[in-house]
Amino acid sequence: MMKKFLLILIFVIFPLIVCAQETGKIEGKVLDMNFTPMEKVKVILENGIITTETDKEGRFVFENVSSGRHIVTYERKGWVFPESLVLIKPGTSTKPLEVSGDLKWWAYLAVYNIFFVIFLLTFIANFLLFLEYYVMPAPTKLIGPLGIILGIVAIIISFKATQTYLIISFILLIVLSLSLCIMKGQIYSKKMQQEHTKKKQELEIKESEKKDQFKDLLGKEGVAITDFSLIGKAEIDNKIYDAKSRKDFIKRGQKICVLEIEGNRLIVEKGSYSKYT
Repeated sequence: MMKKFLLILIFVIFPLIVCAQETGKIEGKVLDMNFTPMEKVKVILENGIITTETDKEGRFVFENVSSGRHIVTYERKGWVFPESLVLIKPGTSTKPLEVSGDLKWWAYLAVYNIFFVIFLLTFIANFLLFLEYYVMPAPTKLIGPLGIILGIVAIIISFKATQTYLIISFILLIVLSLSLCIMKGQIYSKKMQQEHTKKKQELEIKESEKKDQFKDLLGKEGVAITDFSLIGKAEIDNKIYDAKSRKDFIKRGQKICVLEIEGNRLIVEKGSYSKYT
């Protein structure tokens, strides 16, 4: 059920991202030095791509301006300067930016572009959901819900974006990134500890199995098939084993007996076992 919900969420959010590129309108007023509105002043957007003229009240408007940074230039007629430049977004009365000018012919206006913020939120949301339900060996009941919350926030921002939402988005990104790093570190540390414990247990089991395997050889007698300056090979019951002499040098072909078991190696000495008991 949760995997189906994840797929639905992805197919809902990504179309919203595609449509999230905002447009708005730029409007302003041109006054002379006596603060009298100036009519028919040519106002240029983006180096002559789009132009308009001021009305009787000195106002001008550029509609459907895409998000980004734009240059508004005023054609010089006496002392011309902008009273204000205001971006007004559709569906909200908030004025996110107002630039007051003095004796400038041009001004920069930054239109809020939250497309990248929405993309980051959506990407992290889907990543968390994927991590929760496809990667983690068991649900954490934390990563998945965080991803769902981020997805909902991305949807809200795509419909209504203000400076407050922008700030909240960045705070959420920072908090969630830190939380994810901490959780990942804890999970990795726990996993490494479990692997270390598992390897240690496997090694102990192998050592125990080897001791059990060789315990029946204790007291057995055989023949050295190599010289033993310290270690060598011995044949016992028609099988060859790694062996170690306890103290004396043993020549090849001499009779040996097993006195001790050391891991997977036999401790032998020359002669019969009865000699050492």
